[in-house]
Parts: sequence; C-alpha cells; structure tokens
Amino acid sequence: MTPVQRKFKRQMNQLKREGNVYEDDIYHPVRHHLKVKQGISVIGVIILVISALSIARYIYNDYQVHRYNRVADYVHQSGELVNAGNNRVSEAVNRINTRQLTDDYMLMAISQTETSIEQLDRLSAPRSVTAAKERLKEVLDAQLDFFKQLQIQNRTHTLNNKSINYSLSTIRDKTEQARYALFRGLDDAKIQYDIQKDGTVRFRNKEINVPVIVP
Repeated sequence: MTPVQRKFKRQMNQLKREGNVYEDDIYHPVRHHLKVKQGISVIGVIILVISALSIARYIYNDYQVHRYNRVADYVHQSGELVNAGNNRVSEAVNRINTRQLTDDYMLMAISQTETSIEQLDRLSAPRSVTAAKERLKEVLDAQLDFFKQLQIQNRTHTLNNKSINYSLSTIRDKTEQARYALFRGLDDAKIQYDIQKDGTVRFRNKEINVPVIVP
C-alpha cells in the first residue's frame, strides 16, 4: 500500500468513527432518494389526470342530458299548443259540415288560440330550435286568422267554401314548415329521435308531441 493509499484509508476510518460517512451513501444516496420522489410525483400526476377526466366526462354527460331535456320539453310544449289549435280547426270544420257552427264556439276558439300564442311567446326556445319558434308562431297566427274570418262569415251567413279551403291549406303548409324546422333543429344538434306512426316523436325513451298536419 502506498503512502497516499494509507493516508486515504486513515481519513476514511476517521470519518466512519465520527459517523459522517457510510459506504452506501458514497455511491447511492442522492440517486436512490430521487427515484422515490420521482415515482411518487408520476403517480400523483396520473391520479390527477384521471380525476380531471372523470370530472370532465361527468360534467359533459350532465350537460348533454340537460340540453336534450330542454329541447325535448320545448318541442313537446310548443307541439301541444299547435296541435290543440289544429284540433280546434278540425272541430270547426266538422261543425260547418253538420251545420252546428255557433258564435260561442268561435269566440272560444279565438280566445284559446290567442292564449296559445301568448304561451308560445313565453316559452324559451333552445338554440337548436330557435328558428322553429317563428314557424310555430306562423301556424298559430294562421289558425287565428281562420277563426276570425270564419266568425265573420258565420255571423253574416256567408260561409265560403273556397275561402275556408284556402285557409285550411295555409294552416297545413305552415304546420309542415314548422315540423320541418323542428326536425332540422334536432338534426343540427345531433339529437337522435324516431318518428312514430301517430306523428309523435320518441326521444331518449320519452314521447313528445310535434305539430300534426290538419286532415
């Protein structure tokens, strides 16, 4: 052993006796502890990412359900208003054919249709079916015009089949346009639905009303 080696050995033995140096610590102290810290950090990041994705997925799904329900509710409520008006139109035609049309019925039909127009105005249309709201209002306006003209003709005993048929044709056209606008809104929003034979729409296991064409 050379003098330099003997000196180094004495220094190392002295440090060991004082408790300052351990052989393992000379080669591995920092690297060993750094690996543990890095491992904990990576696991923490992974858990954080998974948690964030789960929360984001929950929020998105909840938003989608809320959006679907809003659209379904609007289509259902507005469809009921239009269909109720078209039922009144059909009843008026039946009364004409059976000569049972009365002024009282016309007053009731006009009043109820005006109320339906007000109710439609108060409904908040989701963005996807905003364009359809104007088409729906046009249907109700056409119904109201029909009842007012029919009231005048009935009071003056001047029922005119040509005029009546023209008004009915207008209501049919407006109703068809409203249906098209509603379905286009649902398609643009990528909302799936199935049209049933009776004219209703099945939407996320819920049946909703859409405007039905006047017979």
